[in-house]
Amino acid sequence: MNILDYPFIKPLNESLSFREYDSTIAYTLKNIRLGINILTYKPTMIKNNSKEYFLSFNSIPEGKYLLTVWGNVTEENFPFGYLHPKEQESEDVYIVSDTLVFSNLSQQKTLNIERLKGLLYTEFHNLPSYITNVDMEVSSVYEKSNSVNDYSGISKVKKRFIIQDSTYSSFKTYVSPSLLGIASKINISFLKADKEFVSFKNIPINIKRNYISNINFIYNPESKKIELWIWVKDQWELIHNLEIIEN
Repeated sequence: MNILDYPFIKPLNESLSFREYDSTIAYTLKNIRLGINILTYKPTMIKNNSKEYFLSFNSIPEGKYLLTVWGNVTEENFPFGYLHPKEQESEDVYIVSDTLVFSNLSQQKTLNIERLKGLLYTEFHNLPSYITNVDMEVSSVYEKSNSVNDYSGISKVKKRFIIQDSTYSSFKTYVSPSLLGIASKINISFLKADKEFVSFKNIPINIKRNYISNINFIYNPESKKIELWIWVKDQWELIHNLEIIEN
């Protein structure tokens, strides 16, 4: 779902500065005829509080060029577009790409940078106090994206959640989209003293760029079961439950 359709997360204030969305900026300028980058600007921290980020090009030979701008990238994933290096969540990457025609006339153009990943929102309610960590693995997601937003490769994402409040804890994970025509699979393992004692395997989910997916785990002390709920078509649906056997 789009964030505007999701009642539990507020969208960012559009009046915020550019760096509140993208803490770093990087870009390449490619001569289309020659097929080479004539400029490469490595990831650099944004320091000003402007709502827009301005690029200026001088003394560029006339012709057509492909400008690609990345936000929130690091040296580790630039300029190759790896979205989950070493199977880690990494940054909430943004990108925009457009063809520019340089001439002897002064020009100005506005480009809108777009998110490359989706948001996986995971919630935990009323967990037993002895559950202090939860491991998550998301498989069958894209590995990287090129300068024209074409996804390729296969990757997975691994993340550990530290449960500091057993009553309610929530976590955001930025994940690249599911493979075309293939649902991603989520494995969730609840840990007791750092050892897995109950888990949900192969939870199917479709992760889309710039959309929210949500999974919700609720412990029912009467039945001693952890229930898995997923937000589908504006309502919660119970997908599965697992009984906890306490030793």
